[in-house]
Amino acid sequence: MSALVWAERVVGPHPVEPLPGHHGTRTWGFGPYVVRAHGPGRGYHQERGAAAFVGGPCVVACDDASRWLLVERVPGRDAAPDDWRAGGAALRRLHDTPWIDDDPVLVADAWARRVAAACAAVPEAGVRADGLTGARVPCHRDAGPYNWRVTDDGAVRLVDWEHARADHPAVDLAAVVGLAHPDDPHVRAFLDGYRASPDQEAWLPAAVALRALGAIAWARRRRDAAWEADAWAMLRRWT
Repeated sequence: MSALVWAERVVGPHPVEPLPGHHGTRTWGFGPYVVRAHGPGRGYHQERGAAAFVGGPCVVACDDASRWLLVERVPGRDAAPDDWRAGGAALRRLHDTPWIDDDPVLVADAWARRVAAACAAVPEAGVRADGLTGARVPCHRDAGPYNWRVTDDGAVRLVDWEHARADHPAVDLAAVVGLAHPDDPHVRAFLDGYRASPDQEAWLPAAVALRALGAIAWARRRRDAAWEADAWAMLRRWT
């Protein structure tokens, strides 16, 4: 049985619309729903678990054996730069989800490991991604505007939750601000919408540097020259 046949058995027949997938995940629009057929890895359980987060996916049905999810489709339009303030507010709501960080590995130690691995993968970058402290919060972990939907009332909702899990909030902030120059007024609007503290703004160069180094390493493994060039541009903007 295919994921679409399964979905039809759950909610009845609906028009099918192929949608872009991510790294082994097949995705279809299914009327007012989205069907997600996950491949190997953590994506299925992370997306299913994100239903507990404020603003997370509304899971209608799931099949653990086949790694299929049926979620409500988020209405709205693609995001524009003028929506960045609302995007900041959406991430603040997500990060304010009540959460207990019971991971035995401290955030500072986990961050140091990431930095060491990223710098080893791209040693010629010659940059530092300084350590961060604090507690983990529910994070989307791919929270750029390409994963926003803007509703009729101007609010932003996030989609595509397969990377979601508790992490340092700077991971989500970097996914947005790294797309623009630090002096871009849309960055300021996003941070104001998020109600970022001075400490949180001070994290941003290190968080963007780590994201850029990871993107460079990812692009090299896949021989994606355009992606690597974009990641280098991100790194230069913020370091």
